Formats: sequence, structure tokens, C-alpha cells
Amino acid sequence: MSDESVAVPETLGTRLEHLKKKYREYKTRQPDAPEWFSREYNEKQRGTEDGILWAAPNDVRYPQCKATRHCFDYYVDYHRCIALLDIKHESCNFFRNVYMDLCPSEWVKLWDEQIKQGIFPGKFNR
Repeated sequence: MSDESVAVPETLGTRLEHLKKKYREYKTRQPDAPEWFSREYNEKQRGTEDGILWAAPNDVRYPQCKATRHCFDYYVDYHRCIALLDIKHESCNFFRNVYMDLCPSEWVKLWDEQIKQGIFPGKFNR
């Protein structure tokens, strides 16, 4: 593996909070503010680096469109990563953010409860 670190995308909730903040700034801008006429400022605001839309990268394990298995595997991959490295390790956040975007929150709550009870069907020690 290379030592280059890949930027970990934010979760959908975090991206929505950034968008809400940007919207509030836009609404409170004065009509004669110089930002309305600044090309650099407006091009920076229009940029895609802080866009709300993000998709998990293509994974060859999932050639189909259904996200059920994709969601479960990324959840298990996240827990394997924190078991191997540490919960504070930056690269584990990638798996967390992908499963948080793909999985319904009810599934995540159910799986978290199953882990606490010791009856989760996945194995984290592989």
C-alpha cells in the first residue's frame, strides 16, 4: 500500500450542515455587498469540492446496483478497521462515512445493538 492518504469524505449530515451555513450566509448578505460582484468569490462558492453530492467509489465486489450487501460489508469493514488499527485512525472514517450514507439508520441501530448483545452475524477478526 502507498503512504498517500486519500481524503476522507464527510457524511451526508455534515455536508448538509455546511450547505445550511452557506445558505444562511447568502440570505444575510447585504444588497450592496462586494461579494455579489466578485468573480473569484462566486466561482469559489460554485465549486464542487464542497458539494452536497458524493458517491461511494466504485467497488468491484458489487457489480449490481443493490446496496444492501454493499452497506453491510462497509459496516463490517469499519468495525474490522477499528479493531485492527484504532477508533481514532483517520482511514477508518472512510468506511464509516460510506456505510452512514448507504445504510438506513434503523439497520445501523439494530447492528449496534446486536454487537452489544454479542449476536452480530459478522466477524471482525479476519
